[in-house]
Amino acid sequence: MFQQHVQTSPARYLRAQRAHRMAELLISTTDSIETIARHVGWSDPAHASRAFRSIHGVSPQHYRRTHGGAALVRADS
Repeated sequence: MFQQHVQTSPARYLRAQRAHRMAELLISTTDSIETIARHVGWSDPAHASRAFRSIHGVSPQHYRRTHGGAALVRADS
């Protein structure tokens, strides 16, 4: 029933939701990638990075750099 409604499996849906929330936090916070990964529900930051890359096409570090994440503001201070 879930799969028919959202057109994907529950596991893929959850992975995509976590990756999208991680993207939001990469831009809006200065938290480490490890902290963000754990916050969105991944216990292994390496797995989180692989999943993020599979959804967004770039690593979390690259995403933060190219999207002007909050960490860039701190680095320029």
